[in-house]
Parts: sequence; C-alpha cells; structure tokens
Amino acid sequence: FSALLAFTFIALLYEEVRSSRGERWYLAVLPPALFVFLYMFLGRTPIWFPYLLDLYGVVFAVMITIYLGSLFTWRTSLIFVALLTVLDIILVLFTGTMVSAARHVSSLMLPVLISVPTVPRIMTQWGVLFMSLGLGDFFFAGLIAIQSFKRFGKNFAVLSIFAMSVSFFIFETLILNLGFRAFPGTLMIICGWLPLVFLKKYIR
Repeated sequence: FSALLAFTFIALLYEEVRSSRGERWYLAVLPPALFVFLYMFLGRTPIWFPYLLDLYGVVFAVMITIYLGSLFTWRTSLIFVALLTVLDIILVLFTGTMVSAARHVSSLMLPVLISVPTVPRIMTQWGVLFMSLGLGDFFFAGLIAIQSFKRFGKNFAVLSIFAMSVSFFIFETLILNLGFRAFPGTLMIICGWLPLVFLKKYIR
C-alpha cells in the first residue's frame, strides 16, 4: 500500500512539474510491474492475503466499474442484469461451475475475489473464516448504482446502495446459519435493488 501511495504521489508531482505533453506510456507500465513484483515476492506471505490481494481487488473493481459502466444505458443495463442473474444462479446453485472456477483461480492468489473475515470472527479447522465476493459482483452492483443515479438521481442511488448492502447482510447471515457453501451474489444484489425500482416506478 505504501508503495502504491508513493507511486501515485510521485506521478502526480511529476505531472505538475513536467513541461512536455507527449505520451507517458511508462507511467502505465509501472503499476502492472509493481503488481508482478509484489506477486512474485510476497504472493505466498500473510501480507499478500488478505491485505494486498484485497487492495488490488478493490482497485480493479473500481476501475472496471468506472470504465465499463459508462458503456451501458438503462435498457441495456436491465437486460444485462437479468441475463447475468439467471446465468449466475445456474452456474452457482445448479452446476457449481462458477464455484469450482473461483476456487481454482483464487488458489493462485490472484485478485479475483475480495475476502473479509466475519464479525465476530469464526474459527474453523483451517483458520479464520473469510467471506468472499467476486469482482464481477462488485461491477454488477456498481453498474446498478451508476444507472440508478442516471435514471432517478443521487438520493435514489444512495438508497439503492444501502438496500443492496442490507440485502447482502441478510443473505450472508442466512448463508452462515444454513450451511450454504456458495450463493449467487447477483441474486443478493437485485433482491435489495428491485423492490426500490418497483416502488419508484409504480407507487407515486
């Protein structure tokens, strides 16, 4: 984190004082190079998981949401949300393909999931229990929040984020108590968001 902060500060400082306005490809090379360096030397240490891994996961999730979120309209977002939710339910609950793929990729210690410990902490025979959510689910929720803001305004977007968070809390509580190994994140998200959309559109 300190290295990333230092790089960002140096890049901003350089941007302020430089006189040339040409392309700066080398600035784009440094963050991936830093990631590869940290992964090679710290990838199997406690510093990498969960701290650096989650940090890179958050950065990637925010970048994906910002860059791709602007490509969607309200209508295409609704189609995307519906299709992805159905696909997620099938691949997680029925075939289990998504679960096995996530476990395989996460075993490589690559930033495809954001994992946080439960509160209070739950100890298992393998150590502290972590709850994980894929970066695609963060993009899914971010896309919904962006489109809600464009369609209904800031207050509704903030309320949508709060409702999705509450829905996550309820579902995660049920998952921990009912013994589910995995549950579709997209389904948890829309269960918090769709009721607000129906109330907004049909109850005035």
